[in-house]
Amino acid sequence: MSLIGDVGVIEVFSFLRFSTVWNTGISFGILHDFMYSNLIFCNISILITFVLFYLLIIRSSDRFPLAIIIGGSIGNIIDRVRHSAVYDFIDFYINHWHWPTFNLADSFIFLGIVIISMTTNPLLPQSH
Repeated sequence: MSLIGDVGVIEVFSFLRFSTVWNTGISFGILHDFMYSNLIFCNISILITFVLFYLLIIRSSDRFPLAIIIGGSIGNIIDRVRHSAVYDFIDFYINHWHWPTFNLADSFIFLGIVIISMTTNPLLPQSH
């Protein structure tokens, strides 16, 4: 199912390449060798996605960022259900500094969290 196929690594820029990584753990490959990781992480992801759907309904001010977080979450859940792992392929690095490989779903989740954190003041009451 690899978009890269047998090529292995595609160098896009000096700081960006595409390479195939099947992540059976959570962020950054943490707990990748845990025996029931896929079952547990998939169920936790589904539960969190339902909570986010509920927030999407009740918090009109956060609809866009919640929607992209949900979209990213569903993308990763589909990978876990179909392949028992999440397909990561974006490999970002500068010289010897290397960020763990990630995918577009992860990017949408991160972007949604950044938008919410920049636009929400937890000290102010939410208007309905």
